[in-house]
Amino acid sequence: VTFTYAKLGKIIPVDPEGNPIPDAPTPQYPNDPTDPSKTTPDQPVPEIPGMTPEVPSVTPTDPGKDTEVVYNYDDQKATINYIDETTGQTITSDNVTGKSSTKIAYSTAAKIKELTDKGYVLVSDGFPADATFDNDKNTDQVFDVILKHGEKPVGPTDPHEPDTPINPNDPDGPKWPAKDQYSKDYTSTITYVDDKGNKVADDNVQTSTWTRTLLVDTVTGEVKNPNEAWTADKAQYDAVKSPLVDGYYADKATVAAKDTKQENLTEEVVYRPLGKIIPVDPEGNPIPDAPTPQYPNDPTDPTKGGKTPVPDIPGWHVVPNQDTPGLTPDGNAVVPNKPGEDTPVKYEKDEVAKYSLVEKFVDEDGKELAPNVTKGTDYEAGSAYDVTGDAKVIDGYYLKAVSDNAKGKFGKDNVTVTFTYAKLGKIIPVDPEGNPIPDAPT
Repeated sequence: VTFTYAKLGKIIPVDPEGNPIPDAPTPQYPNDPTDPSKTTPDQPVPEIPGMTPEVPSVTPTDPGKDTEVVYNYDDQKATINYIDETTGQTITSDNVTGKSSTKIAYSTAAKIKELTDKGYVLVSDGFPADATFDNDKNTDQVFDVILKHGEKPVGPTDPHEPDTPINPNDPDGPKWPAKDQYSKDYTSTITYVDDKGNKVADDNVQTSTWTRTLLVDTVTGEVKNPNEAWTADKAQYDAVKSPLVDGYYADKATVAAKDTKQENLTEEVVYRPLGKIIPVDPEGNPIPDAPTPQYPNDPTDPTKGGKTPVPDIPGWHVVPNQDTPGLTPDGNAVVPNKPGEDTPVKYEKDEVAKYSLVEKFVDEDGKELAPNVTKGTDYEAGSAYDVTGDAKVIDGYYLKAVSDNAKGKFGKDNVTVTFTYAKLGKIIPVDPEGNPIPDAPT
């Protein structure tokens, strides 16, 4: 007796299009333990990750014929997170769905550009270009795109217009900080005033510029290094010599150099009037109407008065060897020890020379016709006189001339005024022929 056997069929998983699913298990029907010509009913279909069969089991009608079982792909979900590495927070997320083992129809390019336009910097893109959905329907796939906050410098070598967008493609985003956060000017000002506070010379102003470079968060606009140290363009302000002010002396010759600071510095130089030479008599009384010359400025030192000649006073001379501070040994000038104090210089009157005025009466040959007349012997230099009317009547003579000095002022010599006379003419009796008549009176 011959028993013929044929191979039992299999369960063949196929996709919805009827194509065998690659690498899917194809289990052979099992034997029916009670009947070698049959297979068992309700055979479970195999599990295929990511796919769900349309029937949970099969009962073959022909034990030698394969049974195709249609499997449908599972619905899958993937989440793409954009994570801020700087804060650890998720910036935004996108959810996509599809079928198991299919390519995920998604690109991060647009979202990355949107975020980099807002100041983010891409660290890593965890979403591969060929990403596909997996076969695990119980767990959603997660892809992380990591970005961080960008940083940009702003400072003297990286200037930016304040309150303009940090990111050109994000006009409503963060703005550049005010300039005074990274560049500030401070001054050192020297004022020149008199002792009443009135300005006597233009201020001297020096400027120092302090700068630093800041790092700005391009996402938030926050300054990352607010305690960054400042640097000045100069270490010190220059020393300044006080200017000369005519008629005044300064309380300091030079304002010393100062270290620059992040504050405005001020200093005042006060000027006071220079003193004068006061001519006084030996008792110390000011001489009326005498000139009182003010000290000139010392051209080399604004805190001092210069050498000042003593004034000439007619009829007076400086007392020699007087003990007056600042008076030169020759008594011709004062070099003031204290520029703001007057210097009294003692004068005494000159010895007054006396001069005489004599009138002479002579003929044309210089012969004396009358005794000389002395008008006075106690005239002083500068005294005026006028003797033009002092001519005498001298018998037989007439006044012919008076010397030019008959009127004037005394100098430093005696004065002699000469009146010159000539003889008067006669009546001469003559005869009809014009001959003098002998013995006739003339």
